[in-house]
Amino acid sequence: MKFLALILTSILLITPAMAQTNYSLDKANSTMMVTGTSSVHDWESDVESFSGTATITSAENVIESIDLLKVDVVAESVKSGKRIMDNKTKDALDVENNPTITFAFTDVEEVTANSVTVAGKLTLAGVTKDITLTGEYAYNTDGSLWITGSQPVVMSDYGIKPPTAMMGALKTGDEVNVEFNIRFSQN
Repeated sequence: MKFLALILTSILLITPAMAQTNYSLDKANSTMMVTGTSSVHDWESDVESFSGTATITSAENVIESIDLLKVDVVAESVKSGKRIMDNKTKDALDVENNPTITFAFTDVEEVTANSVTVAGKLTLAGVTKDITLTGEYAYNTDGSLWITGSQPVVMSDYGIKPPTAMMGALKTGDEVNVEFNIRFSQN
């Protein structure tokens, strides 16, 4: 019996402590922005309303596995501060029929000491596509987790016609970039 206790104690001391933690997106300390180009000038829109949850197992501040990672964006909250552009964005995203943009994690592809690449499904304007998303991450001393990165999105892949204005003189580019700096706090 003493021998079994000695083996179990040795295993526990050698194996790094791993903890599965549930997180909620801390909107007050997170940002998300969409940037793009047009025939006249570059543009940007802030994402004003989004939420998310995650369940992550880590050891010594390194992600070991992800069981859940989901981020929801209120489509109508993507705003540039310019009324005409905001209306064009709402129309392009068809917010009346598709009020939420969602990224839902499906699998971990690669983890390093400071970056993670995941596969997931992005639902945008009612169309769902598989994407691969890479972000850098860091744990804070309070146990919260920062994930930062950017993701290109081709609007036409989601059936979105890039908006135009001024009777077609202003045309937006088909590819936009979603930049995110998200803090997940422990539940």
